[in-house]
Amino acid sequence: MAENSELEDLEQLVSLPGWARFVEMVDRQWGTAGDRYKDAIVTAARGEDANAISQLRQIIAAQREIQLVMGIPDYRIKQLAKPEPALVGQSRRGGL
Repeated sequence: MAENSELEDLEQLVSLPGWARFVEMVDRQWGTAGDRYKDAIVTAARGEDANAISQLRQIIAAQREIQLVMGIPDYRIKQLAKPEPALVGQSRRGGL
């Protein structure tokens, strides 16, 4: 029952106009063409110290994680919507 409630909640969330607007705002800031993402990359690339490469890696990792988090609702909906495999009449040696 909890899974159905979770599925319903997530489906309602992603169908809201506010969710679509939020996803758009995050993408505009931290998507691959996002303003903050590009600014952070440019600023780090201008650095002349040894930490510049480390900073670039951190920015790229942060952007990737932000995108993963934003995809959680859709991923979870797909997971919850999958039918459970039937185990009736099966054993480790095959069907009965």
